[in-house]
Amino acid sequence: MLARNQKHKFIEKIASELFGFGYALIPDQLQVSQIVIDCFQLGKKDLEAKELLDELLMEPESFKRQFLYKKRLCHLLYQMSVKRFSQIRDGISVGPEESAFNALDIKKRAVLYLKHKMNFSLSDISSVTSDEDNNTMSLLSAGRDELLVSAGEVNF
Repeated sequence: MLARNQKHKFIEKIASELFGFGYALIPDQLQVSQIVIDCFQLGKKDLEAKELLDELLMEPESFKRQFLYKKRLCHLLYQMSVKRFSQIRDGISVGPEESAFNALDIKKRAVLYLKHKMNFSLSDISSVTSDEDNNTMSLLSAGRDELLVSAGEVNF
């Protein structure tokens, strides 16, 4: 069983990773902080996340269980971020160093971030975004191409 201190460290680590993912979707620290908090609150009520956390508490060394819990929270965070972004899109301003990435569709940003920053497989990304594997692969390719074009490295 996870000791209280271990549980806090585990939650802090996941919260940090979720914040990075959330910020890739919504480049506003206050909004992302609230969404991460909401994600953990929803995770307490979400049956799948609750079961995964209960199993993880019984078997803390299981990397598979840790990953499944993190993936489920990423799914919840993604759903909330898409809804929130549609409400606040016009009020967000980003600096020029972030503009190319943030000019991408939110789904492309999610796919790129999960693949390249969090090292998720295509099937895991599809699970987070509730999409088909072939569509996820198309989004990943299109997102990469759009970033290359905006960086001026490729002209199609």
